[in-house]
Amino acid sequence: PPLDDTHGGELGLQGTRPAEVLKLWLGLRQLGEEGIQLILEGAIERRKCFQKMIDSSRLKILSGPLHLIAITPKNFDNAKTEAWALSTRKNLLDEQLMLSRPVVDGRYYLKAVFGNPYTKKKHIEKLAELLNSSLEEFDK
Repeated sequence: PPLDDTHGGELGLQGTRPAEVLKLWLGLRQLGEEGIQLILEGAIERRKCFQKMIDSSRLKILSGPLHLIAITPKNFDNAKTEAWALSTRKNLLDEQLMLSRPVVDGRYYLKAVFGNPYTKKKHIEKLAELLNSSLEEFDK
């Protein structure tokens, strides 16, 4: 995996190139409404499971009703938060875990998306453990 801070995730939406939309349509058609519902419900459950494992006394959590969640340290200034996000993201990439680094209201977060149906509880536990322990390096 690349070690720099780019990943191309913000470059476009699925279906913005004419032939790409065919793959999306075929996939959704194959799944059907019931299949799509099962995938979404599983993604939401993975996010809820992960959210319960996060140390909310030290990490601020932003999440909605779906399968996205973003976290940032509660007691860090913006400069320290940026350093934490960059360092932690690199450490996660070394473990083959990919989180994006969005900025919300001038503050860096790490954002996880739990849409992959092959994400297992052991992956979620590892991610939560790494994120919870990531603050220790900056507590010095």
